[in-house]
Amino acid sequence: MVESTDLAQVLQEASDIARSVAQKLTSAHVLLALFTVENRAQLLLKERGVDEDALLQLLTAAPAEHDGLVRELREKAREIAVSCGSQEADCLHLLIAVTRVRCGAQELLMHAGLDLATLRTTAVSYFVSGRMPRKLQPGRTHVTTSRPVQSRPLGAPPSPLPFSAVAVSLPRPMPAAPPKPPP
Repeated sequence: MVESTDLAQVLQEASDIARSVAQKLTSAHVLLALFTVENRAQLLLKERGVDEDALLQLLTAAPAEHDGLVRELREKAREIAVSCGSQEADCLHLLIAVTRVRCGAQELLMHAGLDLATLRTTAVSYFVSGRMPRKLQPGRTHVTTSRPVQSRPLGAPPSPLPFSAVAVSLPRPMPAAPPKPPP
């Protein structure tokens, strides 16, 4: 099973994001990287009201995941592609894999208010029915974005990250407790 160009670019971007904040690669980096290259998973997530900024606000630290989890997600995406009769594994297969494998990205999606079963069912139905809605066909997006979606050639320097992405590696201060009324 081959991987689509957008999936290869997303996985490379995820590596670059992790490296730029001196962390080991996690599923959270992969989820964030879905927003760096136009792809069907990104469009589906945006349609559901989830974007990179929303995820970054929910992320307080890189999730503690076992080594090889990203590789496991990649393999699961390939298995899903085969079971859907696809010629290549793409980002939507990867998103389905995230909904099936317990990982930090899955937790982020749940904290963002998504029902994982509904998200997975919707994504799988696109493959099973053979009909991808026009709005989820890359290049035909009607979803408004706060910045233009760009992709970069494999091997090119990493895309500049918004300052908020550095927050992945920084501890967040605890909110101050409200003052106690005098007795």
